[in-house]
Amino acid sequence: MSRRSHIFAEGPQKFSWRIEQLANGDYRATCQNYPHIQGEGPSEQFALIKGKEAIDIAARKDELGS
Repeated sequence: MSRRSHIFAEGPQKFSWRIEQLANGDYRATCQNYPHIQGEGPSEQFALIKGKEAIDIAARKDELGS
């Protein structure tokens, strides 16, 4: 199993999210386990999608650790 697959296989407890509305009306999703991973967008769902994409990028760069 690749490192990326292993990170995703650990389950939902690995990534919990905090969503907040910004002053400009957009939303920011911040991973509570890895606060440097964030996604922003015009809706909560879009912010989460961007956050999940950021997790994928971090996993490929091996920035999540064990």
